[in-house]
Amino acid sequence: PGQRGSIVVAAHVDLNGQRGVFFDLVDSRRGDTVVITLGTTRHRYRVVSRTQVAKTDVANAGIFNTERPETLVLVTCGGQFDRAVHSYRDNVVVTAVPA
Repeated sequence: PGQRGSIVVAAHVDLNGQRGVFFDLVDSRRGDTVVITLGTTRHRYRVVSRTQVAKTDVANAGIFNTERPETLVLVTCGGQFDRAVHSYRDNVVVTAVPA
């Protein structure tokens, strides 16, 4: 936090039938507040977008970017669960900027 570029945090939506850290990420809305705590310092961000991207396209979704202003990017699994490969087909990507 406090530097140019993407701050990317990825976490599970669920695991072994239990809710993951980012279970509610799919419900994020523009204007929601996200707080990242590092030690005793809190960094506040405002959600500006939520998208769903096919896992095959996530590398080209602009998530990792060192040139843009400070941006928090939260990533988890989403979409339909493919039982054949035991994985979700998509990723949910929430983008937030300093509040």
